[in-house]
Amino acid sequence: MIFLKRIGIAMLFLIAIQTLTFYTIGERSLIKEIGNNYESYVLQYNENEFKDIGVISELNPTREQVIEYFSEFRTYNLKICTSTSDCSDLQENNYFYFYFFDFETKNPFTVNLINEGEWAKEFGASWDSKYIWIVYKWILIEKTNTGIS
Repeated sequence: MIFLKRIGIAMLFLIAIQTLTFYTIGERSLIKEIGNNYESYVLQYNENEFKDIGVISELNPTREQVIEYFSEFRTYNLKICTSTSDCSDLQENNYFYFYFFDFETKNPFTVNLINEGEWAKEFGASWDSKYIWIVYKWILIEKTNTGIS
């Protein structure tokens, strides 16, 4: 009986740690993982010469985080937005590029679906990424391209 009690206490402790770390450091470290796993079909396309990049996410990444984790964006003028309407001024010229990412599902105990996409002029691409949070780190399970235009 004491053995089962200890297992129960250990399980409750692990559940508490998993939940606490997910909601305190999870979003910040997700930005790092998305940056490390970033890929693009549009940004490096031969005819595209971008000056401005709009990074759109409700995760509110800082400019410093974007520069640190998305190394491809370092040479561009960055604007961080929470919606496309916040970055609408970038669309006034033909040299803009939008990259967006956000949670579709968010749960500390299941697979989290992240939507990612990029858009510039008449080009676009999107991905669905599956990540799981394990105590202090995001693990990429699968990244699937869901469309290119």
